[in-house]
Amino acid sequence: MSDPVINLYSFQGLDGIEAEEHEALGHLIVRHEGTITWDQLQAVKNEVWGPDARAIEVYPVQGDVVNAGNMRHLWRLGAGDFCPDLLGHNPPQAHRRHRQPVRPPRCRMGRS
Repeated sequence: MSDPVINLYSFQGLDGIEAEEHEALGHLIVRHEGTITWDQLQAVKNEVWGPDARAIEVYPVQGDVVNAGNMRHLWRLGAGDFCPDLLGHNPPQAHRRHRQPVRPPRCRMGRS
């Protein structure tokens, strides 16, 4: 079995930001010095995977949170993976599974 391919990146103009790409997983770990803007994260994604790549961040349930450093994790989506079409650019395709929105349970404030 071969070792996984891990690529390391630093970026001109993005001081204090480095990335580690795990190719087989489509996983990008972005390390920063405490703050990173959406535009900077998008620039890193574009530099590593290209401007046409789609990626997501996952926000786990609270019990699964591991917050051990100044890192963000991006996961690259493949062509057939579900991705919300927020701007309506792509018509629905029969091969994609469409998900119904999930409504969170109603929260009641105050004492019960």
